[in-house]
Amino acid sequence: MGNVLKGRTIWQVPTGKLLAAVNLLAPELGEGAWGVVEVLGDRKGKEFREHAARFLLRCGIDVLESEKVARAMVGEERFWSIEEWARFYGEFISEKKICSAPVFPLVFPWGKEVLSSSCPLCGGVVRYCHSAFLGLDCLYGDPLTLSRWCELHRSYSEAYSEEFPRIIVVSGEPVSSERPFQDVTIGFRWYLLHQAIIPESRNRTYHEQRMLLPPEYEVPSAAVEAVKNTLLVLRSDRPKINTAYARCSDLTADGRHVLVGNFERTVRRFSVAVRPPGNYADVGLAASRRLPDDKVSSV
Repeated sequence: MGNVLKGRTIWQVPTGKLLAAVNLLAPELGEGAWGVVEVLGDRKGKEFREHAARFLLRCGIDVLESEKVARAMVGEERFWSIEEWARFYGEFISEKKICSAPVFPLVFPWGKEVLSSSCPLCGGVVRYCHSAFLGLDCLYGDPLTLSRWCELHRSYSEAYSEEFPRIIVVSGEPVSSERPFQDVTIGFRWYLLHQAIIPESRNRTYHEQRMLLPPEYEVPSAAVEAVKNTLLVLRSDRPKINTAYARCSDLTADGRHVLVGNFERTVRRFSVAVRPPGNYADVGLAASRRLPDDKVSSV
């Protein structure tokens, strides 16, 4: 799927601004400009165009080998990095932001051994049953919280209903009034999450569900789970995300765990809830891979 922010595609760039950018690029290409244009316009130049676009969307920031390997193993539909934030949301990540992070965020922290190993949650292979994304702590200059994410996608789904997934808030007061979890930000770091709820985790208390987690896993925040679901919907026509609710780590003011899920495939939407519409028997547990010990920081 393409850029959902149609108002910010290349076709909406003023002609003068576009020509000015081309004029600045032309001297850097020198005598090779003609050949570059020919390759870009060649039907067989798809791979070249993809590489060029990826380089531009990353603002020239190199892709590290760890990320290349992870993307190839996990697959394009379940992998989200710098260029996807730029392509789908128009959010560019600067080198300054990367260098100022507590832990260098571009090194993908889980290697081939983890990605190709058997999943201790469902018995599949980690690379096939998980999705990976580079989280942002801010989007458009605002802290990236659950309430901000829901608000953003409520307005986007109204404007771009055919492409943008919709997040609805059900069973209780609006998310923005449910403290303290509303202000929890996502970390500027990599996340590796199980796509579905943990098998056999339904019809259990939260404590009983936590006992099912191996030590290398933790329960993600509702914000992280909601972002994961949204990005999967944007990247795939048939995302494998929860049709049941997934219990997350956040607590509402009266001690209930926030729920994310209930994906409705035909209308491309999922829900955030403070209590399920039915009973808790249909509520499972979300799961996220812990960062390796040498990558743990305050983020």
